[in-house]
Amino acid sequence: MPKNKIGYHNHINSEEVTELIRELALVCADSSIVSILNPLGYRTGIGNTWTEERVQHVRHSNGVPACVHRQSQRREPDCLVVSFAQTKARI
Repeated sequence: MPKNKIGYHNHINSEEVTELIRELALVCADSSIVSILNPLGYRTGIGNTWTEERVQHVRHSNGVPACVHRQSQRREPDCLVVSFAQTKARI
């Protein structure tokens, strides 16, 4: 059986989750991303639920900047994303 490449192991997050975090980080704060991922049933590479720290780690490891909400911006994007996630999860 061949060995894993350096930096690869069985406990990595799926590409789907990483890409979802990348997309959600454009419009959501980390706390909102957590509240979307957990109800949809997504888990970390080792099967844990998501926390803000875990989302921050994925963003940092993949070079994804945090969403910056300005006080002048309306908060509609978060509401739309949460609404979409709830529809997808059939909550």
